[in-house]
Amino acid sequence: MIAQAGVYAAGILTGLSNVLDFGIVATIGNKMDINETDILEYLSDDDNIQVIVMYMDDIRSGKRFVEVASRASVRKPVIVLKSGRTEAGKKAVSSHTASLAGNDEVNSAAFKQSGIIRARDNEHLFALSRAFSKQPIPKGNGVMVITYTGSLGVAATDMLYLSDMRLATLEPYFQKRLKNVLPDYANIANPIDCSFTMNPQQVKNLIEIGAESNDVHSYIVIIQGEILGSFVDVMKDIDYKDKPVVCCVVCKEFMIDEVVKMERAGIPVYSTAEMAAEVLGEMYHYGVRRRSAISDSIARHLTKDTLSVDNMPVRLRLINQKDIGLWAEFVNSCSAKSLWLRFLSPFSPTPERAQRFCNVNPEEEIAVVAEMSMPDQHNKLLGIARLIKNNRCEGEVEYAIIVSDPWQKKSLGYVLSEQCIELARQEGYKTIRAETLQENYAMIRIFRRCDFGFDTKDENMLSMSLDLS
Repeated sequence: MIAQAGVYAAGILTGLSNVLDFGIVATIGNKMDINETDILEYLSDDDNIQVIVMYMDDIRSGKRFVEVASRASVRKPVIVLKSGRTEAGKKAVSSHTASLAGNDEVNSAAFKQSGIIRARDNEHLFALSRAFSKQPIPKGNGVMVITYTGSLGVAATDMLYLSDMRLATLEPYFQKRLKNVLPDYANIANPIDCSFTMNPQQVKNLIEIGAESNDVHSYIVIIQGEILGSFVDVMKDIDYKDKPVVCCVVCKEFMIDEVVKMERAGIPVYSTAEMAAEVLGEMYHYGVRRRSAISDSIARHLTKDTLSVDNMPVRLRLINQKDIGLWAEFVNSCSAKSLWLRFLSPFSPTPERAQRFCNVNPEEEIAVVAEMSMPDQHNKLLGIARLIKNNRCEGEVEYAIIVSDPWQKKSLGYVLSEQCIELARQEGYKTIRAETLQENYAMIRIFRRCDFGFDTKDENMLSMSLDLS
């Protein structure tokens, strides 16, 4: 935490240290020697700090602050509460630290440009801080709401849609499973209203159903305050499949001992369903901005972004979520044999697969597409190559590629492979590994041309690797 006021920081630390782990608390007062930008730059490089929280009266060295904050916000969330938003507030700032609060519209624009999350007040600041520091970033905007009262489920729904989030839609199979968990009179819909039969095991079962759904990316669980304590041990042991969960307990200040236990179990608790929904929205949109910034950085390393195939212009770029339609057309343009050689099983472009293959996390996967502009027609994809991080082996990435049948044997596979090898180098990977069927002669020729070495060979498969070190 970075704070301009020392007494402010001391008061916050006294209370929130019960539920948050503060790695560093820096107070900078009148900034005679160092300022907020210096400390922000230092903390952005500290791998032990997951979230940076700032309370500032004024911000100096504006251009440098934006540059430093832009780099920092890609590495970790930076949440700022900037006071002096009104004319009266600016006068109070001046009398407090002799600082100039500055134009609030300029400050907001600078925060937006640099990817900073702006808190509107102290409650909002620490609501965000608790969620970002305790929970993973949602991978999508679909939310499962579990409640004991329909009215709070409606309140959560309103704020979700005001925050550009949405209620998740469970697949039919999972809707059937809900019937086994809920009372007969319950409506099988999201928000899931358990009414007063709500109990810890029931919530666990519902969350585990949501964990298997491709459309559920996060959870809001609205619990009666009187029975909150019975949920703590159960909820902290649930496997959420890397999907964030937040709780709402109305009038939580009157059940503070149980709230603290839930917070210490890693699950943030909010007094209103609206705040829980708003926080998830902020987390999701931060993740979108961060992935976009990382993708832009990776894209700048494409050394050959245009080429000609059969005298037609082809552009190399990264895949994105808007490519779902193009991706489905591409898959349908590939023969059953080509799909078998790539996926080692029958393959069709289902909506779930479209999301999986187009909405990629650039920290885990890089997908390069070859896109052709067709005169008087919409564009089409000719080939797709992927680098997938191997989380079990540091510095290692797996490689796969497929080219549509009409565009095979035109050096496109080799060009895509060259680009992916260069991207892997730029991203700091040491080894690229690939597997293919022994009958995939075209791919084997490409791998040989790219200097892959053959590691193992069995009855059907070949394993290859390229040392980048």
